[in-house]
Order: sequence, then C-alpha cells, then structure tokens
Amino acid sequence: MGVYQIKNLAIGKIFIGSSKNIFGRINRHKFQLQFGGEDIKELVEDYKKFGEVNFTFEILDELKPKDEAGYDYTADL
Repeated sequence: MGVYQIKNLAIGKIFIGSSKNIFGRINRHKFQLQFGGEDIKELVEDYKKFGEVNFTFEILDELKPKDEAGYDYTADL
C-alpha cells in the first residue's frame, strides 16, 4: 500500500496516485499505457507523444499494515 508517482521526464508533469496494492497498480498503469485502455486521457496523450523512455514510475511512500483486523486504509492513503 502506498503513494506513487508517474513522471513525464520530458516536460516535468507528475501524476500522483495511491493504492492498497501499489505494485499491482503501477503494473496496471504500465500495461494500459503500452497496450491501450488507460483511463487518464492526458497521460495517454503524453505517453504517445513522448514515448515510454520519458516516463518513470516511483513509489513515494509506503503504508505499513496495522494489526487491526478489517482496518480500512482508504482515508490513510
């Protein structure tokens, strides 16, 4: 769980996201950008224009699980 960013190195734009499954979400973004289906249209346009080599995917912060069963992490993220 955590917060991540997708950065366009060519123009400095940054998309910030969060997920309960951060590695899965980053992989989903990568797949959808490469093969179509990404919902963030501006990100898709920039990805097509500047190419894969101009994008980085970074984890900014990880959220450690709590010992509390059934805890909802949505607000924390």
